[in-house]
Amino acid sequence: MTETMKLVRELIKRPLQYLSISQKNFFQKTRRGEGAGIERIKVIHDEIGGKMALIGVGGLKKESDFNSAINSGFCEFVGAGIASMLNPDLGILLEQKKGEKINLELDPEHPEYYKMAPQLWKWCLFGLDWMPPIKARPQKKEEEK
Repeated sequence: MTETMKLVRELIKRPLQYLSISQKNFFQKTRRGEGAGIERIKVIHDEIGGKMALIGVGGLKKESDFNSAINSGFCEFVGAGIASMLNPDLGILLEQKKGEKINLELDPEHPEYYKMAPQLWKWCLFGLDWMPPIKARPQKKEEEK
């Protein structure tokens, strides 16, 4: 985290409008270095101190995940990677408080729903652990590909 904070300090000197931080888990805590034991996104947000907006991304899937992240105060915006791949209408579902309709797994029988480019669809079907989970199929670890 010490190296990350050096980079953040350099970036806030520049005329940037926002910084996007993507991690596996939005609420992941710093293991060592600056801010050890504190959520990484909070450490970065505190350092930025309003000089630019911070977008936090990381494992947000369910409506409750998004609400927790938004209400944390650790960033100005939240983003979604896998959740938006699985739900082309994610923003509408969240706005209309229809969290029960959010897909948490990719259904390989319905590619038309996801509106993905062909190559991205192929990568999703390969089932790596950093891609959306596939319905009724265990994911492969990166080293298994």
